[in-house]
Amino acid sequence: MAIGRIPEPGTGIPESIIAAKGDLLTGTANDVPAVITVGANETRLVAASGEATGLKYVADTTNYAVAAKGDLLVGTAADTLAPLTVGANGTTLVADSATATGLKWATPASGGMTLLASGSHSGGTLTLSSISTSYVNLYLILDNIDVSSDMFLRLRFNNDTTANRHRAWAATSDGGTFIFTSGDISGTFDASGSVSTCYISVPNYANTNSWKFATSQSFGTLSTDNTSWSWVEYKVGYNQTTAITQLDLFENASGNFSCGYKLYGVK
Repeated sequence: MAIGRIPEPGTGIPESIIAAKGDLLTGTANDVPAVITVGANETRLVAASGEATGLKYVADTTNYAVAAKGDLLVGTAADTLAPLTVGANGTTLVADSATATGLKWATPASGGMTLLASGSHSGGTLTLSSISTSYVNLYLILDNIDVSSDMFLRLRFNNDTTANRHRAWAATSDGGTFIFTSGDISGTFDASGSVSTCYISVPNYANTNSWKFATSQSFGTLSTDNTSWSWVEYKVGYNQTTAITQLDLFENASGNFSCGYKLYGVK
């Protein structure tokens, strides 16, 4: 039989203070014991100075809120966590104030370029209208170009036919001979030959503070046996501050032309 100190009367903690499985003994003040009853499943014990015992059970959101691989814990308000399930393969996490978590998974724009219009053209003027101003630059690709009565195409902004608003400067090469020209024209792009392709870039097209301009490069053969070729680079100015919402391409003369086209908006 072990010999120990016998507690003084009234100083022991009776076993009856524990009433249920999981109860904990704690103190509410000096020499004052108390019981904290067990919390609900998946809750955890945390310090809480506002409680009589200085402790309380709270929901363990860092545990049960995560239900699947890839889930993220995100704040929805002060001291409030919520799960954000993983997005589809290849999507990226972006801010979105309209969602409960302030975040969402979204498909990124490929290469920062968005296809705005595409197709095949055969006839007179190719008009690309109602162009969104939500991008930084425009990039137009023309391929398999065939002209009927002239070796040039012209570019016009916003269907503006007012004199002296467009001017073009060109550097061309035909069989090794380089020619530089300028003139008050709508902007020409050499597109003759059995095989011809061209790209046109319009930077900062949506701003309303400065004049606009475009650059282009085109290359094509001048004969079916590919023994003669033509390369042209053009700079086209437009002395208006209006945002560009329409592009028109047409022959220097009144003839028809055909081509494939793709217009991109670039962020």
